[in-house]
Amino acid sequence: MNKKALFIGALFLTVAITIIIPAAATAGPKEDAEQAQVRLIGIMTVLDRKQAMLRVEPPAGTSGRGDTYILSEGQSQGGLTVESIDVTNATVTLRVGQIRKTLRPEKAPQS
Repeated sequence: MNKKALFIGALFLTVAITIIIPAAATAGPKEDAEQAQVRLIGIMTVLDRKQAMLRVEPPAGTSGRGDTYILSEGQSQGGLTVESIDVTNATVTLRVGQIRKTLRPEKAPQS
């Protein structure tokens, strides 16, 4: 193999990596986090530590299963960050990706 062909191949590979990798790294998780539905199941206090129980349902049309997290203020898991828990007003403020949301527990259906 001559040096010119080797140089062109290396140059092409460098350009391809520079373009493809950042696009792939930013497209997947951000889109999933924005489309996932986050529900507040409940708020509890254990040894004076406020915790939120959150249910994350995957985007519609995907085959993934949902996840349940129990997080305190400042903790992160699965793309969620709990910013504050207000026990008195039963609200949780969290960040899903770059989106800030305030959630209230959903009422259970009555029989």
